[in-house]
Amino acid sequence: MNGKFWIALLLSTPIGFFGFHHALHNLGSWYNELNGDVISARTFYTSLPVLDAILTGQVTATQLIHRHPFGNVLASLMYGMTGTFFAIIATEGSRRHLQGTPLAWTWLWAILANFMGLSNILLILWIPLYFYHYPRSNDVHLWTVSTGRARAILASLVIGYIPLVVYQSWIAEPNSTMEENVILMWTLFPFAWVFLYVSSTPLFEPRNTSTAIAKNIIEIVQSKVAVETMYMFLGVLNLLMYFGLYLDTQWNGILIKDSVVSLVMAQSHGGVGLSPLQLGQVLLSQFRLLDVVLATIGCSIWVLLQDGLFCAVVIALGSILVGPGSSVAFYAAYRENRIQDVNKLAKKGQ
Repeated sequence: MNGKFWIALLLSTPIGFFGFHHALHNLGSWYNELNGDVISARTFYTSLPVLDAILTGQVTATQLIHRHPFGNVLASLMYGMTGTFFAIIATEGSRRHLQGTPLAWTWLWAILANFMGLSNILLILWIPLYFYHYPRSNDVHLWTVSTGRARAILASLVIGYIPLVVYQSWIAEPNSTMEENVILMWTLFPFAWVFLYVSSTPLFEPRNTSTAIAKNIIEIVQSKVAVETMYMFLGVLNLLMYFGLYLDTQWNGILIKDSVVSLVMAQSHGGVGLSPLQLGQVLLSQFRLLDVVLATIGCSIWVLLQDGLFCAVVIALGSILVGPGSSVAFYAAYRENRIQDVNKLAKKGQ
């Protein structure tokens, strides 16, 4: 434990609890006014009533967000940001000095993010825990991730995006069984994702033909390149998605500023002429907007405590210019070059 843990706790936790309380209050008030026949999603997925109720609520919430014009944009933006976050938590949990800590419970953080919102998990739990286990040593060896693991994380994430591509295409019609199944696949994807990248790691490991003397440095170089490549790929992917969404809003006549103001001003008690389903679309889209903003703030706090105020400001501004998912991914690539600096080994004479 070090001073950064207490700073993270003081900065991120109150913001996270604010977002959680706001969502709980607004969505709770709306949900209490619903009748059982208002939501038409299927209510049977497993033989466990409690689990079915949770899954039904998650599927219905996702459907309602995508029925709102700007909510659909925000949800798509969050998919990209969530992918970047998944890559970060998997990579950090795979580092040598963090493998035996709760940060290695990737499936838990990912599934909680899908159900409770990325910002809530990032601000309330993951960031404080990260700095609680933050090493005091700058030894490059502590930060290495196996090359095969980095490649497997990226490959499994790309596979995970396939259901989202299907969902956003004409293949999955609204209110269809396929739509519900695709949403469910993405919601529960963390379980399959962790299994995929853990089991496929040996397949992606490079062959080592070097001598024992050079093996140490080569492993670090390969690790650094693999992780940097993963983050750069995700950064470019999020960048294309961000500008694609911007063009889509312009094509469909969605006014971004007016849409943001409208969602910010939305109240849980509803508006004139809004049905319960329409109100749900607005409030759930408001939650997604808050989730994007607070998750961006959380990432900025994470950057602040590692590389200072300047980098945090750059990340915050970059989230507006190139999108939050790409901004954080590009930073993560830059950070990897710093923490796995081979020159540090050269200075030690290794």
